[in-house]
Amino acid sequence: AVVSTQSTGRECPDGVNTIAHGYIADCDVPLVFTGGNCSISGFSEDGDDKFWTVTGDNVCSLALLDYNQDNINELVVGSEDYEIRVFHSDEMIAEITETESVTCLAAMNGSKFGYALANGTVGVYDRNSRYWRIKSKHQAVSIFS
Repeated sequence: AVVSTQSTGRECPDGVNTIAHGYIADCDVPLVFTGGNCSISGFSEDGDDKFWTVTGDNVCSLALLDYNQDNINELVVGSEDYEIRVFHSDEMIAEITETESVTCLAAMNGSKFGYALANGTVGVYDRNSRYWRIKSKHQAVSIFS
């Protein structure tokens, strides 16, 4: 897969399953984040590689939010191994186990974020605590807040 802007393109050898855009710790410019085969990359508007880390399995979803309420965004990552991982820069600061692949994530107010699973479950977490969830026989394709 190739991440492209008007002036440059970048090869993503691990593929691109999902994409997000925004600011994180230790970076003063917004980045385009791509989640692929067990890795996450962050590119500047010039195509420069500014962020890279590994995660436990194929990345299905990404969201940026101020998870720990320190006025700096963390990267929330959903993957095929049923995990939701939270990264402050490239350090994992939290991990939540779910019951199915985490197909969608959406930042909400404060430290809350919405999620959807491959089995049709949708819900909201406030940091590590499940705020609510509902199970459905239909699978969510995308979620927004």
